[in-house]
Amino acid sequence: MRKMILGIIIGGVLGAASGYYLSCTGGVCPLAGNPWRGAISGAVLGFIFSVV
Repeated sequence: MRKMILGIIIGGVLGAASGYYLSCTGGVCPLAGNPWRGAISGAVLGFIFSVV
């Protein structure tokens, strides 16, 4: 359980950072277009990697 929560938190933080620093205009990269979408997609990926 702890590993899963930690994976979600780390993924969310990394996704938010990538959405903030690597934000795209024009809709080219939909997963990291802004910090909120980056955090959500990062948290989902963190969850997937922590379960596998």
